[in-house]
Amino acid sequence: VFLHAQLADDRVPTGGDPYSILGLANGASQQHVTKAYRSLAKRWHPDRMHGDKDVFALVAHAYDVLTDPEKRDVFDRLGARGLERLRDGDPSVRKDWLSDAEILRRVHNDGDEGWLDGLVTSGFASLSAGAAACSRRLAPSLRWLTGREWPSVVITASDGDGSALYSGGA
Repeated sequence: VFLHAQLADDRVPTGGDPYSILGLANGASQQHVTKAYRSLAKRWHPDRMHGDKDVFALVAHAYDVLTDPEKRDVFDRLGARGLERLRDGDPSVRKDWLSDAEILRRVHNDGDEGWLDGLVTSGFASLSAGAAACSRRLAPSLRWLTGREWPSVVITASDGDGSALYSGGA
């Protein structure tokens, strides 16, 4: 799990990958992470001769990422960009995060709901057709009683396929 060659010399750890900074293989154990960090922290600590605060900060950041379970999980799944999104407060980088649409789908999806859509659509179509038939039958009586024409309403909509649906009307 250790890449001892990188730790044995004075090469400066580079890159944005916490594993490569600490000289570890991906998926290294917590013990290996701690051991690698301590070794590099001693070598690059700014208070030591030939220490470098920038390299030490890089090593400390890599250690922080690999010892925090949430950060490590985000890095393993999404890389450095995922860590940036986590830092910026993006909830979608968390492993168990679900979008609002997904939550609603899971809560309300009991299977195929096409039958429900058909029932609602056909119910409105039947209601609309019944209302149109009644208004056609009643229109002459209303004209005779009131002496004036009653306005009619035509509602136009489209179904899921984009086909036009019309209500009954004059």
